[in-house]
This record gives sequence, C-alpha cells and structure tokens, in this order.
Amino acid sequence: MTTTSTDSTPQWAFGCPTCKAIWLQFSDPESASEINLGSSEEALSTTCPNHKVLLERFNDYGVSQGPHDESFNDISIAGFQKPRKGSSIAGSQLLNKVDNHWSFLLAKKDDVPRHPGNRRILDTDWTDVETSNKWKHRCITSYGTNCENPLKSTGDYFTCLQRVINAFRFATPEFSDFASPIIRHAMYLTTAIDERYLWADALCATQYDLKAASEQSKSMGAVYANVIVTIIATDGDSGSGISDLKGISDPRGLIQNVILSGTRN
Repeated sequence: MTTTSTDSTPQWAFGCPTCKAIWLQFSDPESASEINLGSSEEALSTTCPNHKVLLERFNDYGVSQGPHDESFNDISIAGFQKPRKGSSIAGSQLLNKVDNHWSFLLAKKDDVPRHPGNRRILDTDWTDVETSNKWKHRCITSYGTNCENPLKSTGDYFTCLQRVINAFRFATPEFSDFASPIIRHAMYLTTAIDERYLWADALCATQYDLKAASEQSKSMGAVYANVIVTIIATDGDSGSGISDLKGISDPRGLIQNVILSGTRN
C-alpha cells in the first residue's frame, strides 16, 4: 500500500497552515511550494507555538548577520525556499537584495512510522562509534563481494612488511617516538570498529627513500580502493590526533543548533 505525505503529517501540524507547509517541505519536497511569511515582524507575530520558535531562532540568526537598524523586522521578508529532493530546507530572510539563508534538517524519530527525518542529533563531545560500526556492516552487507579488490590488483605488485608488535611495547621510547597521537587514536578506532589491521602512510610508506616513496605514491589509489574503512582527519595534525574518542582523546566541543518544534516527545 502506498502512502501520501498527509499520512505522515503529525497531529500538531494539521491545525496550522504554516506548520503543515513546512512539514510538507520535509516530507514531500517535490510537491511542496515556497513559503512566503511576509515581513519578519508579521511572521514573528504568529500565535502558533510550534513554528514560532523556529522563526525566532532564524530571526536571531538574521540579526546576528547585521548590523541592522530598528526597521529590520519591518522590511525584511521571511520565508522558506522550495527545497530540492534530498536537500535541507532553507529559511530565507531578504533585506535590500541581501538574502540570509539558514539550512534546517529534520532529525529522524525511529519510534514514529514513516517519519521523513533523515538526520540525527549528534553528541557534542563524543563520536558515536557504534553507529559508525553499523554503517560499515551495512555497506559490507549491501555490496558484498563487489567491494573486494575492485582494481583486481595482485600480490605481484605490492610488497608488504608485516610485524607483530606487542601492544605494550608502544610504551617504550623505541616505539613511542614513531606512534604520534593520531596513529594511536587511529589504532584505537580500528579496534573499536572490529577491524584488526591499520595501514598508515606515515609508518607503512617508505619515507627515507625518495625513489621508493615515489613508486609507492602511485599505488595509493589501489591501497584506498581495497580498504574496508578509510579514517580521515579533517582538522588538526598528527600531534593533535583525532578528537572526540571517549576515554582516549579530548572532546570535540561541537556547536550544534537544536530546535524543538512541534511535539517534544
């Protein structure tokens, strides 16, 4: 049986045309229309408590992009642009041809059938390693053997030096000098996602032989194509390591705007 966007509309949204229109942008963006709420002052004068909190937070954001004079709320136009499928909805505040945008994402509620949300609220301090593990297993289950050796590489082209080192030996200066914080954190993360081997270019690629390093760099595509998971640090350096690994590294201190609108269950 097929379902329509109306089927997933929550009860609290039925009594307010604006709430229903905003919900439609999340649940059925292809049939949703652009929402024009008039001036910011008019929009903020709504008596609906559900979408008012959304507009108040968005207006605060627009004011923060100032400086603006006292007439800002009188002459700025507020609304929501028509979204593209798979994209976030965008609040819009237009003033003197300058358009402020703020993207809104809907968090998934697993206990609500056919809920259109496709995002989740993050822990501001720690990575959810369990969820990462679920993604890994889902990918392996979905693609299976299609992910195995995609470049059809053989052992004839690669030489791998394997060493089994007792974990406690990294506490000695002989080995600890080669294990930067980012390597140590990557080792922990590898274990946390139920993997056994870690390939790190800082340790595994030849660093002292320029010719060998050049040859190995040509094989990097094959290395990344054949791994199960790639760990990428998007900020910091080897000394700062990977933040937000609970019990291992420092919290990340993520700034996340969460707006409770409509049902608060």
